[in-house]
Amino acid sequence: MVVERHPRLVTLNVYDLDFFNNFNFLADALGGSGAFHGGIECYFLEWSYGYAQGASGVHPVFPGKSSLGKLKTKLILGYTTKNLNEFLTIIEDLYFDKRWNGVEYDVIHHNCQHFSQHL
Repeated sequence: MVVERHPRLVTLNVYDLDFFNNFNFLADALGGSGAFHGGIECYFLEWSYGYAQGASGVHPVFPGKSSLGKLKTKLILGYTTKNLNEFLTIIEDLYFDKRWNGVEYDVIHHNCQHFSQHL
């Protein structure tokens, strides 16, 4: 039996952080960057990483619905040929990987952008 693989879109969802709105507005006006949250959307959920006491920092949200801010843009990263079970196995491995434990979060050195890049 041959299992067909249908490519699935993968996007990076970028959010303006609520608590950095004034900073981001000023940085944008001056042609600079800002402080943002990001999550990877694939299949029916968006996956990200953040601080959590005594738990994994890997967590899902409905796409575009992070509680950390307003969705700014969706960047198409490409497509995956992983089926849903393969993709969820990757997520499960990251969820239990000690490197992505919530207390390992660092706003500069180990954050949601690092997780998105890793995933």
